[in-house]
Amino acid sequence: MAGEFTALAGKFNKLADALGPAGMRDALVDVGVQAKKDLAHEAARAAGGDLRYSGWKRMGKLSSGFDIDGTSVIVKPRPFGGWIVAEQGRKATVAPKRRARAVLNTPWGPRTYTKGSPLHIGRTAGKHALSKATELIQVSSPARYDEALQKQLREVFGG
Repeated sequence: MAGEFTALAGKFNKLADALGPAGMRDALVDVGVQAKKDLAHEAARAAGGDLRYSGWKRMGKLSSGFDIDGTSVIVKPRPFGGWIVAEQGRKATVAPKRRARAVLNTPWGPRTYTKGSPLHIGRTAGKHALSKATELIQVSSPARYDEALQKQLREVFGG
């Protein structure tokens, strides 16, 4: 009889750990990982499968991270400028002409000419990727948190 109470006390200790701050943190980490996957899915839809804008050498991949603040998950998309373009788009622009001059010696004397032409940057349509991902995360996070807690309870009770 004493062995049964010891096993039951062990289960209650595991249950307290699963439902306490450490267990809550594990569940929030699971929610954060799923939120990052949602953002990656929207980034792939907006920028392409490699999560990069073609022709943007200095811009890295669209990615995200998350922080846990008490009982909430704060998702942080990065680089933020790339996410703004995925959300709102970009206006068409024309870069100014280069002012570099070359001197060419001709039989009629030195002549100068301007090198280069205007650089045209095309318009990029916004895909509303950030707002779609935010909406999906807000709708699905409570169910994901419940699922993570149930997983921890199954581990405690072996079911």
